[in-house]
This record gives sequence, C-alpha cells and structure tokens, in this order.
Amino acid sequence: ADATWAAKQGLAALDIRWDEGPNANLSSADIVQQLAAASQKSGAVARKEGDVAAAMAGAAQRVEAIYELPFLAHATMEPVNCTVHVRPDGCDIWVGTQVPTFTQTAAAKVTGLPKAKVQVHNHLLGGGFGRRLEVDFITRAVQVATQVTGPVQVIWSREEDIQHDMYRPYYYDRIAAGLDTHGMPVAWTHRVTGSSIMARVVNELFPKTLRVMRAAGVHQLFAMVKGLDVDAVVKHQKQTGSILNFPGAENITPTNLALEVECDVLIPAALENQITAENASRIKAKIVAEAANGPTTAAAEKILLDRGVLLIPDIFLNAGGVTVSYFEWIKNLSHVRFGRVGKRFEEAAQERMVSAIEKATGQVFSDDERHKIAHGADEIDLVNSGLEETMVSAYRQIHEQRMRDSRITDLRTAAFLNALHKVATTYLELGIFP
Repeated sequence: ADATWAAKQGLAALDIRWDEGPNANLSSADIVQQLAAASQKSGAVARKEGDVAAAMAGAAQRVEAIYELPFLAHATMEPVNCTVHVRPDGCDIWVGTQVPTFTQTAAAKVTGLPKAKVQVHNHLLGGGFGRRLEVDFITRAVQVATQVTGPVQVIWSREEDIQHDMYRPYYYDRIAAGLDTHGMPVAWTHRVTGSSIMARVVNELFPKTLRVMRAAGVHQLFAMVKGLDVDAVVKHQKQTGSILNFPGAENITPTNLALEVECDVLIPAALENQITAENASRIKAKIVAEAANGPTTAAAEKILLDRGVLLIPDIFLNAGGVTVSYFEWIKNLSHVRFGRVGKRFEEAAQERMVSAIEKATGQVFSDDERHKIAHGADEIDLVNSGLEETMVSAYRQIHEQRMRDSRITDLRTAAFLNALHKVATTYLELGIFP
C-alpha cells in the first residue's frame, strides 16, 4: 500500500488464520497462579540480615499482604514504526530505538548481510519507556522489506501497539512483617516473583567468551573460568531444574562468596553495601570498580585502601550513562542527529585519499578495506568517541588532582574535590558567588 489508510483497509479485508502455538490457551489467571506458587518457594536472596524466622516467631503480631503489578503496555506517545530499505549490498533502517547495536545485529541476521553493511539512522524516540529496548517490530519490518523492492515503512496502529506490546512483566510480591506489642516492626520478609528481563537479553549483552558470574536461585552461583556458554547453561537448567553442577563450572555457596573469588578486577554492579568491614579483608581483587551505586561501605573502603587495592569510585565509573544522556539532550535540542552534516564530506575526502594511495602505489584496496578506511563517522561512532574522550579526560583530571595534593590518598576524594572545583568555578564565572 502507498498510504496508511489503504494498508489498514487491506489488512482488515484479509482472512488470516494464525497458528497460535503451544500457549494458545494460556491466560493471565494461569500466569498469576504460577507466580503465586513460585512465591512460596526459595529464590535468589538479594539481602538477608539477622534471624528473620526467629524474630517473626517471637512477634506479637504478624501482618501479611500480597501486591500484584499487572501486565502493562508501554503505550508510548508514538506507536512503534520502522522504515527499511534492503538492497543486495546493504540495509538502511530509519527508526527510533534505544538499542542501535541490537537493531543492527537483528537486521544482519534477517538479511544475511554483514553487520557493517547495516546502517541504523536513529531518530528521536517519541517516548521510549523501555518499549524501544525491543527489536521485535524492527525485525518484522526488515522481514517485510526483504520481500519488496525499494524502501518500506511498517507502522503499527495504536490498537496493534497495545495488543502486541512487549508488556512490562507481571509481578507478584508477597510481604510479611512481624510487629512488637507497640506495633513497631521487628521482622520483615519480601518475596518478589516475576520474569527476568536480563535472562532474555543476556546473550546480546554478554559474549559467550566473557568470564561471567551469575546468580540464579537461592544460594546458587557458578563461575566459568574459560567462558560461559549461556545457551548451554539455559538448556542444563531446563533439563535439571537448576544451574548447579553445570559441566566445567564450579558451584559457589553461599553466593556472597563470589566477591571473594581470586580475580584481577571485581565489579560490584547490582546492590549497595555489598563490600563491608566484615568481608573487605577477604577481597582478593587488585581493583574494585564500583558499577553499582555505593556497593562499598566507608569502613570497607578504608580496609581496601590500606591493603593497596585500587578502588574506582561510582561517582566516576557510573558517569558514562549520564554522559550519553547529556549527548542525547544536545541532540534533542538541535533536532539533528550526530554525523548528519559531516558524514558524506568525510567519506568523500577519505575516498579521494584512498584513490590517491592506489594511484601512487599501484595497489588496489578491496571493497571491504575501502569501506573501512573511507567510512564516515555514524552517530554511534561519534557518541562512543565523545564518551571515551569524556571518561578519559575525567579520569586524568581526577588522577592529577590526587597527585597534586599529598593529603588525598584515594580516587573518590579526588573525584569529589575535582567536582567541587568545577562547581565553584562555574559559580564564580556566572557571578552567582560570592
């Protein structure tokens, strides 16, 4: 169809019979029943303090409640849509997405093209809310585009967007509290039951050769020394009901002992207050990089520093996400994607350079070599370049601040002082202070 209305009318006229698959009769009630049953069983322990069972048994009153969060459609301001042009020599995608790299990978898989031949032109999102972390609608648009000649735009109606959304998952929380005679809490348990987003995207996020430690189930953790084949682990879990005893892996019980495994770099990336005065002396890593917010307590930090462990603070290490958000804000102000103005000029200049080298040497570059040399910077290239420059420059400033002042013995203090200097300088330049 050459217009949206014509496409809607054509779709309405079709008599489609879908193969609804093995879950055709699955209902929301069935899912809630499964979650309720799972909430009664053991699970991964995120935090445990004291003897909850004993405190609950001695409580004067016990209060229990169940909270349910239903499936929710993201209902973004703009329903999902995607424009694709598939050619024998490449694929161009015009879309608003939160994951350009996943988009490129998905399109390459559908078309059979190398990832380098797939170009993603990322637009303003129109409200992402997590919906545009998914590439299902992009994959479908690419599948359609492979069947036609020329560009094709796939648009979901609002009804389709609601009906076929990748819904925010249903969560079933079982909470219990023990109260004393004055009505004050003396014990608390909270069981969270729901599907794992990370379990779905881990294959995209982590290469199979990456050394990974992953928690799953109560006090269950395993480490692969030579790499983790996630697909094989999932298959093992389905067959045995557990990730424990995976061939070639080592079971670690309890899970918090993973922090004490011998390694060069330890990256606590989930919860705060994981490295404490109790376990800091047993941390064997030479470098602790705080990817989470506040994973190291003040007392633990002193112990680590006294032992000569390099601690890269969260105030610096977490700044990458904020930096890219700042880039996005700049882009939104200009309404022009990065690289749009200069990309073709760069490619033309580099093509002339390649041609001059070929003429001078008598050697001809292959198409792949020519593409790599003459390729102009895409938006993702410029964002990554800007991110690297920001993070490298920031670390140098923190390091220099630490070296200038003999009273400063750690990167966290240096980072705070560097930030305060910047705020003070800005206030003085703007005339806000004094």
